[in-house]
Amino acid sequence: MDMEGKVTVLRSGNAPALLADRQTILFEDSETRLWHTCDLQGKNDELFGDGMKGYGFPAVAPDGKRILMMHFKTGALPEPMVLPVGKGEGEVITHVGGLWGMPSWR
Repeated sequence: MDMEGKVTVLRSGNAPALLADRQTILFEDSETRLWHTCDLQGKNDELFGDGMKGYGFPAVAPDGKRILMMHFKTGALPEPMVLPVGKGEGEVITHVGGLWGMPSWR
């Protein structure tokens, strides 16, 4: 949606997030559940990192170099993780269980 409220469909997908370059959209492919990037016109689709299967709710760091995401594993509680942009591995922030909402940077 632009600043005047006009909606333009770019492509199918979930949970779009604008990366720090302000030219790249991170999104989850609806069918494969893998993460991809595209440009602002919805073109130039590329797999993001290794596809980040099992990750969700991306929050891009203010410095643009890291992404905070929830990691969902079968049979385990989700864990918040910090990952370098474009990498398939990162660091668990905490192993404390509980109900986690959508992560954000403060």
